[in-house]
Amino acid sequence: MDTAKLWMIPLHSTIGSEEQEQIFRASPPGVRKVILATNIAESSLTVPDVRYVIDFGLTKEIYYDTKTNLVRMMFFLDS
Repeated sequence: MDTAKLWMIPLHSTIGSEEQEQIFRASPPGVRKVILATNIAESSLTVPDVRYVIDFGLTKEIYYDTKTNLVRMMFFLDS
């Protein structure tokens, strides 16, 4: 598919509500709307014209390392 015919819309908590509302707008004829969302946004919203959901299974968690006494952000693939 020609990438010029894709309308990419990011959706996460740091995007303003006006920008977030774009996901509910219809895409122009011949243009496919692609919503790039976090798993929280994905599970909290129902977008009427969504045909496919691709879940990459990547989660971000806070991890406490007892050996170093440090807290760090870790990424995990859901199994």
